[in-house]
Amino acid sequence: MVTSDVSIILPTFNRADILEECLNHVVSQDYDNWELIIIDDCSQDETKEIATKFSKKYPNIKYFRNSINKGLPASRNIGILESTHNLVFFIEDDLFLNKSCLRILAETYNTLVPKEKVGGIMPRLLDDVTPINPKKPPIIFNKFTGEFINNYSINPGRIVETISVHACSLYPKDLIIQAGGYAEKIFKGNSFREETDLNCRIKRMDYKFFFQPKAWAYHQNYRKGGCRVSSKFKLYYFVHRNHMLFVARNFGLKAVYIIPIYLAKYSIIAGKKFISFYKSV
Repeated sequence: MVTSDVSIILPTFNRADILEECLNHVVSQDYDNWELIIIDDCSQDETKEIATKFSKKYPNIKYFRNSINKGLPASRNIGILESTHNLVFFIEDDLFLNKSCLRILAETYNTLVPKEKVGGIMPRLLDDVTPINPKKPPIIFNKFTGEFINNYSINPGRIVETISVHACSLYPKDLIIQAGGYAEKIFKGNSFREETDLNCRIKRMDYKFFFQPKAWAYHQNYRKGGCRVSSKFKLYYFVHRNHMLFVARNFGLKAVYIIPIYLAKYSIIAGKKFISFYKSV
């Protein structure tokens, strides 16, 4: 059955200073068939007060707080279980939706689903740091390293099929549950690759992903709070750890050569950075 009711799922952690702006963009949507599920991952700032204020003012906003910090994948899974609509749209606390973003995504799903097995639809993401390359697709896959490289800012002017979708995308709720949800026990730290792992499982179920550039949001790429770790060393560790686990889980025997090539690539990059730093001192 085609439905246009959407549960927006927003995990948040220690970002009270931008949370209100994010929530204001949600309640300003030119679309009414939604609920917002806020999952506070045990924040230690004013997140609870801000979320509670919005949930009291808007009956379609529901606030839940984790008793301990569980991480982004687990918080998304909790949001799925607490949601009541058949479509789920994951957002982040540093993502500011254009006022027509939700409506266009829901309308696109309703248009596609009678003729396609829709696994997910992603909106265009704009920010101040990502270069736009109009000659490349929204997501590029490197078969030698297993990397998915984003080009989310492009505007091809039409809906295009993609090999995956980014973390802030619209999905059929039942499909995510059928695929097993986010692998919260696997992807730790900054939770890099947890959504790509889910998308690979959905893809193996013979569903398709789509990019709708008419729906867009501004991604602030906030540098504190959220799922970010406390040091660059931990950031690099979890990025590489999670990527290699992702490859091992999803590429079978190909992981035997993909992981060494991936490690070799970043060893060379690290070596060049070290040489450049050494020469500069």
